[in-house]
Amino acid sequence: MKKTLTSICSAVMSSTLALATASPPSIPSGSVEYSNIFDDSVFDQFSEPAHYKTSSAPMHVAEAPAPVESSDKNFDFNINAYTSNYNVRGMGVTDRFSAYGYSSIYGSYVLPNRNLFGMGIYQRVSGEAGIIWGAGDLLGSAPLGHAGYALGKEIFPNLKVELGYELNGGGLEGYMAKARDKCSQRITQELNLRARFDDKQQGFFGGAELAYGFQGLKGCYWDTQVGYRFMDVYLSGNVGFDLELIVGISGSKDYWTGSTEGIDAYRIRTNILPYSLNGKFGRDANMRIAPWVQLAWAGSNEAKIYRDMNSSIIDKFQFTVGCDLGWQF
Repeated sequence: MKKTLTSICSAVMSSTLALATASPPSIPSGSVEYSNIFDDSVFDQFSEPAHYKTSSAPMHVAEAPAPVESSDKNFDFNINAYTSNYNVRGMGVTDRFSAYGYSSIYGSYVLPNRNLFGMGIYQRVSGEAGIIWGAGDLLGSAPLGHAGYALGKEIFPNLKVELGYELNGGGLEGYMAKARDKCSQRITQELNLRARFDDKQQGFFGGAELAYGFQGLKGCYWDTQVGYRFMDVYLSGNVGFDLELIVGISGSKDYWTGSTEGIDAYRIRTNILPYSLNGKFGRDANMRIAPWVQLAWAGSNEAKIYRDMNSSIIDKFQFTVGCDLGWQF
């Protein structure tokens, strides 16, 4: 028995050594063709129902998404072609001060360096020139103007905060500054803090502003608004429009006169935003058109201004229509 086991072990070792030293099979030269191993018809009886049917298109390895470039534009230009009433943060003046409405041109430019101090801070300069139609000598026959500079930063996605300076000439601020300080200049200066939120995917947007005036009008004012954007309210062919509904409120303390403290105005506004599917105007296009309608009610400061100025300057209620034309680059 012992001899038999020894013989079997020797035979196994000899076979193993022979396989280990044997040369591998040669690789065939030329192209190699493969044929279907299975007949697809075999699997027909196991085909899934129509609503579970998978695509027969070849599968591809998923590619990494391309970097998303910022949608921010450097230059924003807006023409308020016409507004039926002149108002400031919803507080509108009477027909005696503005008989035929208001028009203006506004421009805002963000400097190319959006990473100032290595902290993601950008710089924005802005300016506006406007005409109060039929103002006469009350609000000044010369055009009113605004010039500003601000440092801003995106704190969270869709939320930007700006700290800025603004110089104002003429308009309601200039008239009140002249009446308050008894000087010929209609100039005011202020520092402001602004926050803007715009979630284009969800449709919610809004803004808030807190300002301190240190020349002409010395005091504080604030303004806040919230809105919602209804997408694709109407679509026909290549053209449709969105609709924005905005609610706002503004107030001040010792700003217009030495004793005004409270609400300046309440307002509700609707913007109609036409767009084209070919991207020529509206939404993310460079050009935009926005006719709008606004209702505004004066707050508690209207009566205080009337008492201090002994004149009916602020309207208690205003219905205003207007149209804006804008370009972004």
